[in-house]
Amino acid sequence: MDKCNASFSNTRRLGIVDSVEGNSVKVCLQRTSACVSCEHPEKCFVHGGKKLVVDVFKESSVLCNVGDEVEVELSDRGGLKAVFVGFFIPLLLMLISVLAANIFGCSDSKSALVAFALLIIYYIIIYMLRNIIERKFRIRLTRVVQNRKPIIQ
Repeated sequence: MDKCNASFSNTRRLGIVDSVEGNSVKVCLQRTSACVSCEHPEKCFVHGGKKLVVDVFKESSVLCNVGDEVEVELSDRGGLKAVFVGFFIPLLLMLISVLAANIFGCSDSKSALVAFALLIIYYIIIYMLRNIIERKFRIRLTRVVQNRKPIIQ
């Protein structure tokens, strides 16, 4: 029997460095080619019609300044984990809590309140663990595509 080797690649995007503080860089991601033909960029679900700025981890060997065009990378596995933690687990929590509350004889409104209370608790826990979770979903700055200014060390 052959083993299934699921291969995960990395998602790479180009962006412009917004600010640099040690190993943390804020990068403004550029719109993708799909955005060019969009008739309503102001109503964009992905970017909210505004620039998308993300915190990126920069290795000390990568030197960059504000205004540089850079490439950032997130593993697809990391993206799947983020969807799992952000959407799938909360959905399961809601369904299980509503079913459990109904089984124990609670009304529909009380079941909904229990589900929302569990969601609030879940997201508070996620918020409290954000530093640990951030390390698992770290976006990395892989390379400088084009320097806009001379690098100052």
